[in-house]
Amino acid sequence: MLRFLRKYNKYILAVFGTILLVTFLVGSAITSLLAGAGQANTEWATLGPDGDESLAAIDLEQARRELRLLSAIGRDVPPYGKLDRPEHWFLLVREAQSAGLVGGPYASPLAQSAAGLAQVTQVSGENPRFVLETLAKLAGVSSVIDLYMGGSPYSQALPASRYSDRRFMHLAQDRFHQVTAQIVVLKASAPDEPRPFTEAQLTEQLDKYAEDLPGAGEMGFGYRLPDRAKIEWLVVSADSVRAVIVDSDELDPVALRKHWRSNAARFGEPQPNADVPDAVRNDLLETLTEQKLKEISRVAHNRLLSEQRTQQQDGGPGMRFTDLALSIQETFEVSLPDYHATGGSWLWLKDLAALEGIGKATTAKFGRFPTSLPVLVMSAREFGRDDTIPIRQGAVGPPLDGRDGSLYFFRITDTDPSRPPRSVDEVRDALVADLGRLEVYQELVESAAVIERQARQEGLLTLALANDTVVERASTFATVGTGALPKIGVHEPTVQTIVERAQRLPPDKLIDELTEEQRTFVVPVEDRLALLVVRLIRQRPLTESAYTQQGRGLLQFAIMQPEMQERRTEAVEAFAFDALAARHNFKFAVGAATTQPSSTQPDQSSQ
Repeated sequence: MLRFLRKYNKYILAVFGTILLVTFLVGSAITSLLAGAGQANTEWATLGPDGDESLAAIDLEQARRELRLLSAIGRDVPPYGKLDRPEHWFLLVREAQSAGLVGGPYASPLAQSAAGLAQVTQVSGENPRFVLETLAKLAGVSSVIDLYMGGSPYSQALPASRYSDRRFMHLAQDRFHQVTAQIVVLKASAPDEPRPFTEAQLTEQLDKYAEDLPGAGEMGFGYRLPDRAKIEWLVVSADSVRAVIVDSDELDPVALRKHWRSNAARFGEPQPNADVPDAVRNDLLETLTEQKLKEISRVAHNRLLSEQRTQQQDGGPGMRFTDLALSIQETFEVSLPDYHATGGSWLWLKDLAALEGIGKATTAKFGRFPTSLPVLVMSAREFGRDDTIPIRQGAVGPPLDGRDGSLYFFRITDTDPSRPPRSVDEVRDALVADLGRLEVYQELVESAAVIERQARQEGLLTLALANDTVVERASTFATVGTGALPKIGVHEPTVQTIVERAQRLPPDKLIDELTEEQRTFVVPVEDRLALLVVRLIRQRPLTESAYTQQGRGLLQFAIMQPEMQERRTEAVEAFAFDALAARHNFKFAVGAATTQPSSTQPDQSSQ
């Protein structure tokens, strides 16, 4: 026996070693499977009237997988676009299933197209049945939201169907009644001499509109500071490079003749002993200037990046732009590049665009279209932007090309993300100006009767000259398709007021036959801090024949579009995650991971 073991010990060890290895691996696999199964069955959330229905982690993973599929094949979830919360998708599907609107997988049109289904499965990496089941759920979700917007069981009937033909015609006549008028706009502006206001008045105004961006709040008030930055930049002017080339040997007769021969198709064949045309000289000069600027851009930017990497390693300050300017001057023998910095001034989008030269300079580094300085700076990481444009405070930006060919280097030196003002002093001038405008508007309203009488007696031109403004060109308005009012913009309530005043005039008379008292009036527009003086020129009601010619469908769409948009907004709110969670008593289990949305608003691309 011992002799047998000694003789075959290697084979015996190999066999038993293999058995042990297999046993170990099988045990590990079983353990992993058991652990995975346990994790998949971990409670993720609860829902139901009594909260007694448990959802496992596998349900969450199923929802994630379905959203990944929809994203892969470019399908959005109307009206939300691309959802980023699997629990939101789960509840939307739950709502559709509760309404009986999720059909079987083979009801999808894609099930009848073998080629189409094969393409979707290849793109998504999912099996055909899973694809069809997910698309059926998407169709159900779309249907339940459409029902909410359109009719039973979630809402009243479609808006248009609530009107008889006769009633709809009267509604169309009201909405499409056209009025032509001349207008003088008396817009309240800040007084030339700032008026005195107490600190209490300024503080009250700031507290009321501190969270609104300028122009976004009531009456255009708003004091929230936008994203702002400070920058420094260097200018290598194209003229300085061009001057160096003009004085160099690069424009000698040999180089000029060679350039002429290379571009004979543009400038004609060179003739012996003929002078080189100015067009050839200028073309070569511009070509060499562009090449030199590109070389400066490459060399200087690489040096900046190298110094920046050194800074990250040893904590040094990095290369100063003033030192870079000296380096460029010495290396390329151009005049010293100009250095600029915003100093203590904070700049936002419009300020950056208004900077001379660099404000309109661009780079082609990020995509098909040129990217300007304001876009680059406002894309800084400190402002919470995405990483499409990798730029941050303290780092050099990409070289920029100016409209005149000049070269710009810049760096963001400081950032101040959007926030409410910390004190009155940060926006004191704006507060004083706005309170001044408000007082001027109130004075205009108090003088409305006097202004109206002057317009009727002396005419709009005299009134306009007395108030340093103009009589605007006659404009035509209707409640539907409201045109923009001069200096006011689109303002439906004011247009409605003008149209109603015209409709109350005697129907048996033309406007030209009416008195100035009947056709001239004043309309205050409080939220624009303006007074409109209106003189009616003509009106054109919607006749029955015009109604017939334009077609009920077109008019119906124009009239009902605002109401349907309101319905859509209601649907967005009704099927938002919080609303669905409350409706289904959905609650995350203790310790369960949740996903937070990147935005509470629907994706605009899907609208």
